[in-house]
Amino acid sequence: MGLELRNLVVVITGASTGIGAATALEFASKGCQVALAARSEDLLKDIAEKAETRGGHAISVKTDVSKTEDIKNLGRAVLEKWGQIDVWINNAGFNVCYDSISAREDWVDLIFRVNLLAVYWGMRTAARAMMQNQGSPRGVIVNVSSIIAEAPVVPKAILYKATKAGVDVLSEGIGLELLPLDIAVINVKPGPTLTEFDRHQLGIEAFLDEAQSSESNREKTGPPGFSKVSPEVVARRILQEVQKGVSNRRVLITKKDRLSVFVMNLLSIPIRRYIRRFFEDRELDPLLEGNSEQGKHYPTGGKAS
Repeated sequence: MGLELRNLVVVITGASTGIGAATALEFASKGCQVALAARSEDLLKDIAEKAETRGGHAISVKTDVSKTEDIKNLGRAVLEKWGQIDVWINNAGFNVCYDSISAREDWVDLIFRVNLLAVYWGMRTAARAMMQNQGSPRGVIVNVSSIIAEAPVVPKAILYKATKAGVDVLSEGIGLELLPLDIAVINVKPGPTLTEFDRHQLGIEAFLDEAQSSESNREKTGPPGFSKVSPEVVARRILQEVQKGVSNRRVLITKKDRLSVFVMNLLSIPIRRYIRRFFEDRELDPLLEGNSEQGKHYPTGGKAS
């Protein structure tokens, strides 16, 4: 069982920065053929050039994963170029740092399209291509979820957690559906990682003062109980899991992540009680104070990765 890495055809969404870019370079260093997908053609070109210098072959396909047709076009472009897809990594994602019931409607729509629906259509596109492959497994689908799906719910992370919990369900459920086809599905759940993710949250401008006051410490340590790792650490773990080719794997990156999840599960009830007491007296969002003019107090800017 498992896959020989050399010459594998690997598709990665959100490949222009962070975990996606690091994963592309990791697979390229093993002699893989890597298809890089994201919206920024300039960034993709740079990663593709680096992948070539690492010993792999790379193409970049401008892809907006919020659009189903773009995902299907990505699959077609890779099949046209290399004739098969061996590994598909659904990595693109972002956060809306805003109360869920007052966040801008287009933000809400976008986070579900990028973080959840794009994973579904990526899995579906990949599976249909992998059905034509030989070997065992025929292919591997990797979904990048998040450790936040294991954590208690807190405001301003609800939409993100909801989408990542949905990714967990898709990973487990579709993984079971694909077992008879010998297509493996792996659910990778990184903890805090040293990327530009935090800076690209929609709605983050409303909290810049708070963010700047603790930015240096947070970037080094992450939330309480966690430490941030480099995207290369996550990329290497993804490569290792793909090489194993074992389906229905739920993968936490570090020993500290695994310990943190264990403690959160063990202390779930008191942690949730504490969170409820803490947020009972929090300052309300302007829209929740009776302002019914939707959008009046929204911050602007931000982008999805």
